[in-house]
Amino acid sequence: MRTLRLSLVGTVSLVLFGGAGSMVAAQEAPAGVYVTGTAECREAPGRTVQEDEAVELHLFRVECTLTSSDPRLSGPGVYDTQQFCLKQDAGHVCMGWGTTETTGPDGSWVGTNGWVQDPSRTKIPMWGFAEGTGAYEGWTYWYHVPDLLAPSSPEYGILYQGPPPPWGTTLPLVPAE
Repeated sequence: MRTLRLSLVGTVSLVLFGGAGSMVAAQEAPAGVYVTGTAECREAPGRTVQEDEAVELHLFRVECTLTSSDPRLSGPGVYDTQQFCLKQDAGHVCMGWGTTETTGPDGSWVGTNGWVQDPSRTKIPMWGFAEGTGAYEGWTYWYHVPDLLAPSSPEYGILYQGPPPPWGTTLPLVPAE
């Protein structure tokens, strides 16, 4: 009987201490980190344009220096962009898609982004995600830039451990399933 009591005490102690340890571990790894930042960007030389009477396709590279509230996301970034524009009497209406790579202190962030010019043609909101490499392997950064035309491009996002959300290989023009 004494052995049974000692076994029960040992089991209860293990459950209590094991449970407390897992609660501490869960608190150490937050579900996501809210991130803010800015990007100082310039277009690299070499833009190409293919066009006809109704549309234009622009291919170009943008080089940025990113500054983030999370230092893992700060560093030089390169955006390779495809921009599709409809020609209209009052000007162009454009949308775009691209790939991105940002080099952080201990790894890189590789992903895609997309944008659609707003109806007023005065703002260009962008959204995208990037997956971590190197020391950032297993992390994803999902972000939004309210206006690419803003002088220092404010950026807001969530950095979390896990895979990126489902995303098509081009703008979100893939039919919903």
